[in-house]
Amino acid sequence: MRIVVTGSAGYFGGVIAQSLSACGHDIIGIDRLVHRGANSFPSHVADIRNRDEVHRIMQASNPDVVVHAAAVLAHERPSREDLWTSNVDGTRVLADCATSIGVKQFVFISTNCLWGVDLGRPVTTNDIARPVELYGESKAAAEVVLSEFSGAMVTTVFRSPTIVSSGRLGLLGLLFQFIEEGRKLPVVGSGENRYQFVYGPDYAEAIRCAIDRRIGGTFNVGSRNVPTVAEMYRALIERAGSTSRLLHVPQGPTILALKLLHLLRLSPLGPYQYNMLGASFEFDIDETCRRLGWEPTHTNTEMLNEAFDFYRSNTAGDGDEVSAHSRVAAGGVLSLLRHLL
Repeated sequence: MRIVVTGSAGYFGGVIAQSLSACGHDIIGIDRLVHRGANSFPSHVADIRNRDEVHRIMQASNPDVVVHAAAVLAHERPSREDLWTSNVDGTRVLADCATSIGVKQFVFISTNCLWGVDLGRPVTTNDIARPVELYGESKAAAEVVLSEFSGAMVTTVFRSPTIVSSGRLGLLGLLFQFIEEGRKLPVVGSGENRYQFVYGPDYAEAIRCAIDRRIGGTFNVGSRNVPTVAEMYRALIERAGSTSRLLHVPQGPTILALKLLHLLRLSPLGPYQYNMLGASFEFDIDETCRRLGWEPTHTNTEMLNEAFDFYRSNTAGDGDEVSAHSRVAAGGVLSLLRHLL
């Protein structure tokens, strides 16, 4: 099949494109960033909000499927207009253009940021979204936009926790810096909370299953056997041979401080991140496994180890020409804190 992948120059868009290409599909990439390095597929530099540009690419490539992974992230502190128009209006442009040329299936990459609270149990596909910041709100709005096109093509929505594998940095890069330098590693509360990840190639395989069987609906993906945050961090410290140790900090005062630092634009951690520090989050993936015949292969610890090995290899890019997840996030005051611990 011919498949258009948006965000193909980014971390996860690249994982999807390379994975589907390796399975024999013909991939066409779209991204407003220039692709770095060699690709096994042709790509176009374009802004998905530009209807004429998108329609021209769609007509020329005549895809069977669109996988929409492009998104503007919150922790890079973009303008509200850029984030909203890219994530919501851009989704409508893509879906409009896709239906106009007869695309059979549209796959949308959503997020766990639809929930900024700990529900006290795994989140199901039936739970009502409760976002606490603009990025989560934009993804919820984009899901609503896409639902308007479900009569014209198969629409498939994937919701995932943090995607981790080789090449993933972003906010995780700040964690890796603390460990590489042997700094004390702040853990909010007891560290007994559990926060689920999903392995990038596992996620791409779930997408492939939905495409190959042309299955629509909403799916949760994630790992199994989620460890506590303290267990996960200790395992990574041991693997790294680091002298880092966990520094437990009180939850309430820490969150209040991070709220203030965010308002002052001194921290990359926004409302979703600081609300979920010390909280647990896990998706219920049983329905996804049953309907798609899919099962995750990597644990949180295995994913973090792989991402840390990539970080140590010094192959990460720099600057605005690299997607936000493919470079270490700007730490703000957290970078100063790193040198004090």
